[in-house]
Amino acid sequence: YQRFIKDHLPYGVTLSGGEPTAQWNFYFELLKGLKYFDFPTAVETNGSSPQFITSLPYLDLVFCDIKHFNSEIHKKLVGEDNKQVLYNIKKTYEAGKDLWIEIPVIPGYNDLEENFQDIADFLSPMKNGLKVELLKYGRHGIYKWRALGKNYPLLHLRPPSNRKMIALSKIIKNKGIKVDIS
Repeated sequence: YQRFIKDHLPYGVTLSGGEPTAQWNFYFELLKGLKYFDFPTAVETNGSSPQFITSLPYLDLVFCDIKHFNSEIHKKLVGEDNKQVLYNIKKTYEAGKDLWIEIPVIPGYNDLEENFQDIADFLSPMKNGLKVELLKYGRHGIYKWRALGKNYPLLHLRPPSNRKMIALSKIIKNKGIKVDIS
């Protein structure tokens, strides 16, 4: 294991997956072990775990999604409201961790300017040490649904235009927040 540590320590470890915190005990113990050996650590999370903030001492960087700012709409889209997500984002920032917010832009679901204005207003007090990435909806996963013999429920959607992505990014940039488009 010492060779592994020597070879990999400079690069760090990012926990992702589906949702890494869904396997809480493994996630938490792995983070503690990685920090014991001084590995830089990161997690890609949806931010919904009530226990998440207890893992902050073992994290250097957090990637977290905001799928929609309105809690009721968020619940319709993903099955639960976003109160825990927003709380965890705020606590991550307060803990001084590097924070990257990822926002999937899905036409007809979360691409209204009002939603992005609400997100920008929420993130504005956290702009130092914060980065936002707008993720353009893509149809890359359709083949997986077909391979499983299932109908893809968003088949009718097309990716947002570059013009739309730029307009949404400007809403966030106008609050002094760094934004990238992917």
